[in-house]
Amino acid sequence: MLTITPKRLILMLAACIFIGEAAIMFILESLPQINSLTEMLIDAILLTLFCCPLLYFFAFRPLSNYVHDLQQAKNKLAVASVAFNSSEAILITDSSANIILVNSAFVKITGYSQDEVMGKNPRFLKSNRHDEYFYKSMWHEILSKDSWSGDVWNQHKDGHVFPVQMVISAIKNDENETSQYVCVKLHLNLTHQMHRILTHP
Repeated sequence: MLTITPKRLILMLAACIFIGEAAIMFILESLPQINSLTEMLIDAILLTLFCCPLLYFFAFRPLSNYVHDLQQAKNKLAVASVAFNSSEAILITDSSANIILVNSAFVKITGYSQDEVMGKNPRFLKSNRHDEYFYKSMWHEILSKDSWSGDVWNQHKDGHVFPVQMVISAIKNDENETSQYVCVKLHLNLTHQMHRILTHP
């Protein structure tokens, strides 16, 4: 799909005017001899009539779509910013499952700093609570359904293990290829504490 940019829109505008003026000059050449004032008036009217539809379809409408897309992207970034600053641990990997970004909640519940995990596969968080079949089944579902959710035991940097409720989602690009994976982890201990407070006031 053609990407609309301000530079491309300016080029389209210039092309519309050039083509319109060339067509009008051809029309005027075929008319009987007229004075310069009448010729200028006809030129202005024909240029307006010729260029308005072209400008609408090739300049103004693409510009409107471009502004709309920018606004949508801005809204998505705002939502992503709020989500990324949530209390849930979030990590994002590239298509090869190497970490490219984590939030502060991830650092808090795992004990690893952002610098320590950059470029690593999240498998370093594996505990001995799950066998290889568990992880193979998990990845089979991710690759076939683009998502997976379930409870997992992770290992903290200091060695202790802790339960998390985890959701992994594949992010697709315009070619429907996986470009990133997003993993959201909720520390189950916090959930259990809240449940106890609500059920045993």
